[in-house]
Formats: sequence, structure tokens, C-alpha cells
Amino acid sequence: MLRTGKPAAKTISRRSFLKVSASAGIAAVSGCATSRVTTRGAHKKTNSRVVLTNLEKRIVEGKLSPPVATTKENNNSGNCAGYAREVANKYCGMHYTPSPAWAFGKKHKIVYQVQFGGSVRRRIQLDDIEKFIENGTLKRGMLLGCYYGNSPANSANRNYTHLVVYLGKNNGEPVFAHNFHGPELTTLKMLFDPKNKLSPVCIISDK
Repeated sequence: MLRTGKPAAKTISRRSFLKVSASAGIAAVSGCATSRVTTRGAHKKTNSRVVLTNLEKRIVEGKLSPPVATTKENNNSGNCAGYAREVANKYCGMHYTPSPAWAFGKKHKIVYQVQFGGSVRRRIQLDDIEKFIENGTLKRGMLLGCYYGNSPANSANRNYTHLVVYLGKNNGEPVFAHNFHGPELTTLKMLFDPKNKLSPVCIISDK
């Protein structure tokens, strides 16, 4: 059932950590990078100096690699829908069908979204996404539909044109992957970096 607004947070047991392996296209926790990792820097600052979490530092240093799609064109820069679909299906057991990014919600299931329309564009706040992960609204393999300010696919009737897949947790910190300028791993803080011009507006599930 489609829900809007902020659901009440509830306490549940922590979900298992993100299972990563080189065979799954993600470097193991103690492993090394197997492909190029591009990132947008985290914007946590202390005395005007950027401070990275341990996970963000490992991503930036290339010690963790993003999943790589088997279908070569899904790894091409900007092919966010094909990449997100294949990664979620192959590594998270989802069953998404091919669709343009902005039509994923119509072909699948939107489990949460912010109000769309009007002169002010709203987005899901970082704190709310963290709550959704803890209360099970956002599960491994689900997608964030994001509005991207510079997308040539933007139009008045499209609330989002970019997809980000939630992979699970690594040492307690949520990890996401998307194809922005090629496959990338990202954290919430990195995803919300203003330089990316990304605004999450909905959560999509396969069913």
C-alpha cells in the first residue's frame, strides 16, 4: 500500500551485515578493489576539513568495489536503470523488469514517496532514510528513485530520473550502488552531497 508522509519509527533487531564477496562483484571486507570506483566526497566537516567515515575512506581509496553488471552496456555511464535492475536482481534476489528509470514505480511498487507537485520540490531526508532502513521500510535490493537536477530526461510529469540500489550494511553503515558516471558505491552522506544534485523522492520494490 502506498504511504506518504513520515511513518512512525519502531525498534527491530538489526539486520545482518551486507554480504560482500569478490565473486558477487563487490570486494570482500579484507580484499582489494577489482574495478574503478568513482565517488562524490562525503560532506561531513570539522573545522572546514572533510572527515570521512571508515567505510567512506575505504570506498574513496578503492578498497571496496561496486558490483559490476554482467551486461556490458549496463555499466556504461548514465545507464542507471539497467545497472540498478541487474544488480538488484542478481545480487539481492529481486525481480525487476526492464524499464526507463522514471517508469520503474509504475511497473513495480512504490512503497513510500514524498508529495509530488507544486512549486517546491520535496525529497526524503537523510534521517528518514536511516529510519526506513531500521524499521524495514527500505530493504536490501530496493531502489531509491532520485530527482537529478541536471538530467536531460527531466520533465514536468517525472518525479525522478535516477535509480540507486540499497545493498545492505557494511560494519553497520548502509551501502548503496548506482551508475552515475559508471558503477559507484556510495553512503547516504556521499549520496546527499550537494555536488551530486540528487534528491531521493521515493522507495521502489519489485513487489
